[in-house]
Amino acid sequence: MILPAGNYNAYAHIGGDGQNLVALQPVILTDNDKKSNLSSNYGQDVAIVMYEEHLGNELPIEGLVNLDGETTGALNVWATDPSSLITLPINSYEISAQKYGYTFETIYEVSAETNNTKEEITNFELNAEKELIVEMARIPTDIEGKFVFENNGIANAEISFSPISDPAYFLNFTTDNDGSLTNVILPPDNYLYSFAYNDNGTRYFALGQIDIKIGQSSVDLGNVSAEKKYDISGFANLNDNTEDGMVTFTPVSDLDNSTTFDITKFEGYSGSLPQGNYYVSFQDGVSSKHYSFIGAVTINEPREYNLTLKDEGYFRGEVVSSSDGDLIQDNAIEVRFESEDNVVYTTETLAGEGLFGSTIDYGKIDLPNGLYSVVVDVEGYELFEDNFVVDGDTDKYTITLDPIAVNVTLEVTYNNATGSKLPVSNADVRFTNSFADYDETFTTDENGTITLSDMIPRTYEIEMTHFEDGENERFKLNTQNVYVKAGKEQQTFKREADWRVKLSGTVFYDRDFNGVANTDDLLPNSEVEIWNMAGTNVQFNATADENGEYEIYLYTGAYQYWIYTNEDTSYVDIAELELEGALTLNASLNRGINFRETYLSSADSETIDFDEIEMDGANFSFEVEVNNGILDVTVPDGIYSLVSEYKDLSGEQDYVYNLNSNANITDEKDGILQNQTVEKKLMRGIEVNVDRTEANVALGQTVTFNFNGSSNGHLNTIYELNVDSIPSNWTAEFVPNKWGVNYGENVTSELKITPDQTVTVNEKETFSVTVSWTDGSDNQVDDVTHTFEIGVTPIEAQSPDFIVSELLWNPEVPTVGTEVTLTATISNLVNNTGIHNVPIVFYDGDEPFNVTTIVFEGTDDEEVTVTATWTATKGSHPLRVAIDPSVTLNEVDSTNNEKAITISVSSVSDDDDNSFRMIALVVVGLVGGLAYVSYRSKRT
Repeated sequence: MILPAGNYNAYAHIGGDGQNLVALQPVILTDNDKKSNLSSNYGQDVAIVMYEEHLGNELPIEGLVNLDGETTGALNVWATDPSSLITLPINSYEISAQKYGYTFETIYEVSAETNNTKEEITNFELNAEKELIVEMARIPTDIEGKFVFENNGIANAEISFSPISDPAYFLNFTTDNDGSLTNVILPPDNYLYSFAYNDNGTRYFALGQIDIKIGQSSVDLGNVSAEKKYDISGFANLNDNTEDGMVTFTPVSDLDNSTTFDITKFEGYSGSLPQGNYYVSFQDGVSSKHYSFIGAVTINEPREYNLTLKDEGYFRGEVVSSSDGDLIQDNAIEVRFESEDNVVYTTETLAGEGLFGSTIDYGKIDLPNGLYSVVVDVEGYELFEDNFVVDGDTDKYTITLDPIAVNVTLEVTYNNATGSKLPVSNADVRFTNSFADYDETFTTDENGTITLSDMIPRTYEIEMTHFEDGENERFKLNTQNVYVKAGKEQQTFKREADWRVKLSGTVFYDRDFNGVANTDDLLPNSEVEIWNMAGTNVQFNATADENGEYEIYLYTGAYQYWIYTNEDTSYVDIAELELEGALTLNASLNRGINFRETYLSSADSETIDFDEIEMDGANFSFEVEVNNGILDVTVPDGIYSLVSEYKDLSGEQDYVYNLNSNANITDEKDGILQNQTVEKKLMRGIEVNVDRTEANVALGQTVTFNFNGSSNGHLNTIYELNVDSIPSNWTAEFVPNKWGVNYGENVTSELKITPDQTVTVNEKETFSVTVSWTDGSDNQVDDVTHTFEIGVTPIEAQSPDFIVSELLWNPEVPTVGTEVTLTATISNLVNNTGIHNVPIVFYDGDEPFNVTTIVFEGTDDEEVTVTATWTATKGSHPLRVAIDPSVTLNEVDSTNNEKAITISVSSVSDDDDNSFRMIALVVVGLVGGLAYVSYRSKRT
């Protein structure tokens, strides 16, 4: 790289297998420097996390962290979310951090030294893999402003700021004697704020929102103007008894802006409202009661307003259109009732229902008895005015609105064979509405358009069948609705016609082979099936008439046709069909075979209910439906493969039937029902056994249970091996913990169970073990589960008994200078002995030439193999291996701790001279020496 002269901090990390070397040091470059070497040291990984404490939450953030090493250089690291991982030299680091709009607060460490908990630190001591947590804080913003009413400040008002992300969190302040905000400091965020002040029932209130950007030093709210409201409260009384319900105050000047308060028997209602004149109404909200009140009140000061209830009239209602008698459900419709005392009560229908006073929650509308003038003014309908008498249990009130006529355009198009959208011109479209006894037909113009003025809004049914090129092309609109909506003056509806072309012709058997369908050649009632090219389903079909003639309208494209008849004699023709337009297809059939076959279970000869069968033959490939358990097809003679699958999930175990056979279909089978037996196979199943279910184990040791599985299910299945509810201070695991098996395969797994040193001795624990498969759904598919109860009793470790069970050497006939490898097998004759470090010494005479220590884990039937190298010298040498020659172990028997051999070494190898051959004596003795130790544990 090319750098200008100056002072730098250089960083480099050397990765790779087993390497974690890193360099971090200051580098001073002069104009004459050509290179600069970096000195690497062993490093440790650091995960750097940056976060902030903000409004009661810990939030991850990103920013720049500087790590300045005490004896190394400094490094800037960009901390990302969730963390940044970097390798640094082992050192002590001073930490600082930067982020726009934030201040650096403190640092924390998470490591094994802190028990993996967050601990505040001053400097970061890196001596192992650790996590460095850097805490930042948003620089707070000064908030200014003034709470006023009619430009006069409101002192001692309560101010509350809540972040939009957490409305339940509040930061509260008060205004000073001038109504101004003083010492209001907020961490930047997007807040909703409220100002409130209560002056003996006269309330001043304001709401707003403020978005404080990070880094913004101050925000001026200016004058926050208050809305003035007056407290109002009271009770609802019926015959001097207080009642529950709801009271609604509706401004006389704004009937759409009602305020409703709940009333209770014990506390009445209370709230606040702006100054003005109000209509007041009461509803009990209970379908079994009919308490009501309507009145008027002027609010210009705090006041008490009690309601004197009446137990009189109630009713429900609906709003319908006169054009079709249907409920008007597009939107909620306001219905206004005005009493003879000029008090107004308003209700509205529910959008999507068109009803009022008919909901389950509130029952019928309750009003005092009397005469009411009713007004409904809805866009798109004539003004409705009526008089309505409420008198006790009043009949349903139906309000019928007259819709205003609108203009309607209908555009009819179709997609041709190339996918182009074209108009359907000169086509007759029928419009009907049974309620209005409306039935009119209109014709599309050259653009496929019908334009209608003064259409009454209602739902119309439209339909169209139009032919062109004689009857070779058909354009069709199936019966469908067009909803002409009230209130929308110009409405356009677009409909796409179904375009098909005609396929027609005669089905016959050419008896005289002249290519002409003579009268006695015709095949009436023949079935004509048009299949997709894949042969998976019938897309169109027809039946020929008594003259063998048929007609089908279908889309252009590529198909297969299958035409056949079974009347008296079977005939068939199957071929491909490329349809680009209308086509006359006279089908000359050939002799065929009506092949009928049913499929029976090998278990009970019951019919197998295959859904469909894949049937393949020469130039033939179809998926044919099976009806009532019988395959019934008419095909040319030949050999066909039949493939299908049926899963029987009805019983406690799931079974599968796989049909995979060849059928030689010949004339002899024409119309004769054939039977085929299909093997019933278990879908999923496995036989599981374990070598034992009870065992003792020394504290801190592992006992192993061997599980064997043999699959008898025919589906590839993955079984999970689990241990439920492992007790405290125990470990238990399967190795492996899953079996993936095919039919007939055998698998094994080891269950390893270990108690730690704190487990109570001789208190047996039972482990519930399962080998299972499930699809995880509550369905007909049966789960497979094998459960075992495994009992393990923890015991104290037993005293060991180590022996040298085998001593071998290689080469067998060494010469002077040959390196001889001695291999000793050390065995422990006692199980559950715990972990032991066993000294091993190899001797040449009384001189040790190799000393080592091997580890026994204390498992059952454990063996450890030890090797040592001895360089041969001339003469006879008594070589031996000894176990624990200093007798540091407490063994059951220490007299069996040695084996010895004697080797004679010549100066020159002579295979023919027996005097130079090695003579070995095996003597009981101790084991020793080690150049290499391999561990082998055998279990029975």
